[in-house]
Amino acid sequence: MVDLVARDVERDAAIRSVRFASGTVIAGEAGVGKTSLAGSVADVLAERGVPVVRVLATAAGRSIPFAALGPLLPVDLRDFQLALVPGMIMRSLADLSARVKPSVRPLLLVDDAQLLDDHSAAALLSVVHQRGARALVTLRLGGRPPDAVTALWKDGLLDRIDLQPLDLDGAGALLRSRLGGEVATVTTRAL
Repeated sequence: MVDLVARDVERDAAIRSVRFASGTVIAGEAGVGKTSLAGSVADVLAERGVPVVRVLATAAGRSIPFAALGPLLPVDLRDFQLALVPGMIMRSLADLSARVKPSVRPLLLVDDAQLLDDHSAAALLSVVHQRGARALVTLRLGGRPPDAVTALWKDGLLDRIDLQPLDLDGAGALLRSRLGGEVATVTTRAL
């Protein structure tokens, strides 16, 4: 399980959103802990028996259609048609659910969604819209994500948590947890 410090409120909100709604987008600047928070939420849900699929979008994969969601596509794509991809992904997620815990919608964790190629982003939007999976999506602020990613929260399909940098107390708690002891306030402020 991911060791998370000073993010209890945000973690609880994300867990509620994923359990009782369709999921959430965790947005924030680089380095604020979006991936750690999403990983902690996914770990909690996995412990409760929810099947979890984690995918990572990358800048290198952005030029390749369905690069991030490729692991959810069948190996044999002889009859490949773009319009059928969301259905293929939902079938793959349903098969996973059937193997792990039938009747439970899986969780699809998409890290760095701002880097999704347009095809993957559209497929993700379709899967969420059709309730094929719960979604936990991280999004770095500052760029222009694909329109389909923006639609996830703008159209009310997913909740959104705007993750702020840790305050001084939170930063101190994080440093103490990582260093195993007290850290001077002046050091915490400097870091």
